[in-house]
Amino acid sequence: MASPALIRRLRIALRALRGAPIPPPPAWAEVCQRAGARLRRQAALPALAGWFGRSGGPAAAVTLGRTIWIHPATRLTDELLAHELVHVLQWRRVPAFPLRYLWASLRHGYERNPFEREARHVAASLNPGEFA
Repeated sequence: MASPALIRRLRIALRALRGAPIPPPPAWAEVCQRAGARLRRQAALPALAGWFGRSGGPAAAVTLGRTIWIHPATRLTDELLAHELVHVLQWRRVPAFPLRYLWASLRHGYERNPFEREARHVAASLNPGEFA
C-alpha cells in the first residue's frame, strides 16, 4: 500500500498536470460557454507543444478537445482566445482531428497547416460578439 506521503505527492503532481482553471474574459464568457470551452493555466502541455513544434520555447496555448491550456507566462488576449476557440470547434467538427492536424503539420509545417491558417484567419478578423 502506498504511503500517505507518496499519495500526497501524486495528488500534487496530478493537480499540476491538470492546471488551474481560469475564467474567460467577460466579453468571451458566453462564447466559451456555447463552445463548451474550458480554460486552464498549465506549463507542461504548452512546453511540450513548443518542443514538438521546434519553436524554441513553449507554445502560448494548446487545445485538446474542449480544453484550452494556456502557458502561465502567456497573456490571454482576444486574438489568442479566438485562435484557440477555432481549435475547440475543429475538434468537434473534424473527424479524427488530432490525426488530421498531425498529418497536416507533417505535410505543410505549422505555419502552412490548414487548421492553423483557419485559426489565424478567424482570430485576425473577429471579435467576441461576432464569434459563432
